[in-house]
Amino acid sequence: MKFLKFVSTVLILVLAYGFFFQSKQEFFSLDLIQTSLPYNDKWENTHELAKEQYDSIFHQEYTYFGKGACAVSFQSKDQKYVIKFFKNGEVNSNWLSYIKKHLSFKKDDSHLKMIKTFDGYANAICYDKENSALVYVSLNPQEKKLPTIKIVDHLGKSFLINLNTIPFVVQYKVAIFKDELNACLAAGKIDLAKKKIEQIFSLYKEQYGKGLYDEGEGILKNNGFYQENPIHFDVSKLTFDPKFREQVYPQKKIDLFAHKIIHWVNKRHPHYKKDLTEFLKANYLE
Repeated sequence: MKFLKFVSTVLILVLAYGFFFQSKQEFFSLDLIQTSLPYNDKWENTHELAKEQYDSIFHQEYTYFGKGACAVSFQSKDQKYVIKFFKNGEVNSNWLSYIKKHLSFKKDDSHLKMIKTFDGYANAICYDKENSALVYVSLNPQEKKLPTIKIVDHLGKSFLINLNTIPFVVQYKVAIFKDELNACLAAGKIDLAKKKIEQIFSLYKEQYGKGLYDEGEGILKNNGFYQENPIHFDVSKLTFDPKFREQVYPQKKIDLFAHKIIHWVNKRHPHYKKDLTEFLKANYLE
């Protein structure tokens, strides 16, 4: 009995360490971004690129830039563009991942999540291309239309990506909202920080007036600026409904966003919390 307890304890510790260690690691493979989703008319891209921009985007190397819940991003060599590949959620990088997945009681809904993500980007390029910094969207399989590009992951490993078979989007490289806010407050530019906050809130309301609503809550990390203009670049949870155009943006969501900003400021720049809290209360909070 003691031996069984010892073995069980060791196994639990090994698994716990493995889960913790793996959670700290980045992982990329071609299998991670493959999909078996069928063709969808809604995802078809009707936006064509001028030859000069096409060559500029697809005839250069991309290196690892970052990852989110839905996608892995790579930055172009000229640092003008970011290409996103979507994670299918089905890849097991090692035996720990396999065990972790099969111990879960939650039904695997990776395909449903990917469909919703694709819908979000399709909505963005169809109804609000400029405010999402989208340059090119390819969510359906292509017929020898696109080139093969070289990408380099965070470990320096190179991959050749056939863009005809793997879904992706290209966006202009955006300065993330929280980084911009941090730079403003670090430099004591409180008025500029307030202006940027106003720009982001105005962007959400503008999108709502177009029938677009973001179900996500990441105001600080899902938005940014491109050439001083506010950008909503993570549109993976963007939904479209014409009825939104006739409605006022939900105050509950505005309150949530405002409190997220206050919480972030309190952690990063507590000496500005009072000023920015008063600003948000006067203009957004109810």
